[in-house]
Amino acid sequence: MKKISALCLTLAGAAIIPLSACNTEKSGNLSSVNDVYGLGAVTSAKLLSNVSGKTVKALASVSLLADGADEAAVYAEKFNEYFTALDDFLGEDLINTVAEENKDEKYPYETKLTVTGKDISGNDVTHIMYYTETFAGEERDEDEVKTIYTLEGVMIVDGEDYYLTGEREHETEEDETEDELKIRAYADRNDKSTYVEMEQETSREPNETEREYTYSVYSAGRLVEKTSVEFETERKGAKEEAEYELEFLNGSGKGKYKVERETVGGTVQMKVKYKIDGKEGVFKIRKITDKDGNERYEYTFSDNSTKVF
Repeated sequence: MKKISALCLTLAGAAIIPLSACNTEKSGNLSSVNDVYGLGAVTSAKLLSNVSGKTVKALASVSLLADGADEAAVYAEKFNEYFTALDDFLGEDLINTVAEENKDEKYPYETKLTVTGKDISGNDVTHIMYYTETFAGEERDEDEVKTIYTLEGVMIVDGEDYYLTGEREHETEEDETEDELKIRAYADRNDKSTYVEMEQETSREPNETEREYTYSVYSAGRLVEKTSVEFETERKGAKEEAEYELEFLNGSGKGKYKVERETVGGTVQMKVKYKIDGKEGVFKIRKITDKDGNERYEYTFSDNSTKVF
């Protein structure tokens, strides 16, 4: 069983407490089940939207680089697929969720979850999720109790609906609490062979939080890309440091990106170091607004050249 921080306990005597009752409002720093659901659903759906237009052959290629390709720009483009999926949820106020009874008849689920993160500039970014969590069983072994839940719902990202399924195992043994979470996001609810699957693990120490996610991309039932993302947030007085390390375990772009982000006096600084296929380099990222008023990311490389995504 993977170790993660204690979440909302769902057993009270013999009674099962509905998940929505555990977190009807607030959160932050993944302190509740809804925070974990929200982060997992948003990042999985956004990543699926980034990669869904690519072919299996392109995703599964051994190397990102073609003859004559601009190495740094190609690595930055690959990294950007994940960065745009994850960047709303870095920082001390990692994520906030508000759960309420769903009254929208368009979505036949019990709970409406408003998920709010912050972008690279510190602005609030909000997404809506609708879901139903169902108690699926309980296993007991002496002092160990494992409770299993299934999830079904929809995540709305950029006006598009992404169908979700998931499973959560909550285990308690004396003073120890462990959880495992798996979420799948589908672009087409009638096509269960193409999806992104996220598995989550979290650990905490005083003044430090580490979170690890594994994202697996499947196309036509075939695993074409598997990526591990490990987050760490540390606060030193008024200064907050957040970083994550992204490692491609399978598919294109095998290697690592290390992302360092500091917030000092309200100013965000972000630098990305990469080591891929034996090549090392660095680039910096900032958010800009193009001439059409669209927000985009500008990447600056070691030679001061830039590329906008």
